[in-house]
Amino acid sequence: MFMRRAISTAVDHGVVVVVAAGNDHIDSSRFFPANQPDAITVSAVADFDGVPGGTAKSTCMKGSDDTLAPFSNFGSPVDVAAPGECIYSTWPGGGYAMDSGTSMAAPHVTGAAALLAMGTHKPKNRADVLAIVDRIRSTGNKAWTDNSGDGRKEPLLDAHTFGIWTEPGHG
Repeated sequence: MFMRRAISTAVDHGVVVVVAAGNDHIDSSRFFPANQPDAITVSAVADFDGVPGGTAKSTCMKGSDDTLAPFSNFGSPVDVAAPGECIYSTWPGGGYAMDSGTSMAAPHVTGAAALLAMGTHKPKNRADVLAIVDRIRSTGNKAWTDNSGDGRKEPLLDAHTFGIWTEPGHG
C-alpha cells in the first residue's frame, strides 16, 4: 500500500515512473509494481539488429528477432515494449555483461521519457506525466510479433519518431 501511494504521489508531482513487467511469461496483472496504473509498465522484445523485419540472428539466446522475448510478462498493465533480450550493459561489481529481462527493457523507456522531459518540457504534475506517457505509447510502432497469446499488442518504443534530435549525417 505504501509503495502504491508513493508512486502515485511521485506522478502527482511530475515524476515519470517506469517499471519492468516481469520475467515469468505470465500476465503482469498479478505483479506489483507492474500492475500499478500510475507507472509505465514495460515488456521485453527480442531485437537483435535494431530494425524491423525479424530477419536478424539471435545474439545470445534462442529466440526470434522482433518478437516478444520468451520470458517477458505481458497483459493489460503493459504500456509499451522495448528491447530487452541480449542487452550489453554495465554490471554489478564493475565491468559490462550481456543480460536479458524486462529490467533491461525498462531503461530504454526511462531514457525516452527523459528525452521528452528535457528543458522546458519538464513535467510539473500528473497531467504533464500523462502527456509523456501518451507520447511514448502513441509514437510506438507495431513492427514486431506479439506471441504472448493475450490478444493485445502494445506499441514498441520508437524514440526516433519524437523529432527531438537529428541523426548524424541527416542535417
